[in-house]
Amino acid sequence: MILNFKETNVFGFTFSKKYLCFGIQFNEYLQTTEVSVRRDSDGTPSLVEIEKFEIIDSKIPPDWQVSFYQHGDNVRTFIEPREFDGDFWELYHDGDPKADALFEEVYARLCQFHNFPIEKYVL
Repeated sequence: MILNFKETNVFGFTFSKKYLCFGIQFNEYLQTTEVSVRRDSDGTPSLVEIEKFEIIDSKIPPDWQVSFYQHGDNVRTFIEPREFDGDFWELYHDGDPKADALFEEVYARLCQFHNFPIEKYVL
């Protein structure tokens, strides 16, 4: 999906900028929907409330999968690339170089799918 940021004064994001979405998360208990996008400042993947965006292009690649995770009464539903399933995000945020390389590979593939420019981030 391609999203347009419609909020102002939010750290790490730019008003009226287009963002590539690489995941959607529904939290049944909190009744929230969040999207995964890269923060402007450093390219860090971030979960942001979908209400802060306007959906410009709703296409989702056909190889994305739906996953369900339950913890007590809370059920979370994820729609994301199959490569991001399981412990991927834990490994990524722990600095695992293989997870980082996989993220960049999947992100580049999504950019190509949407004809979206790939931004280079200096970390």
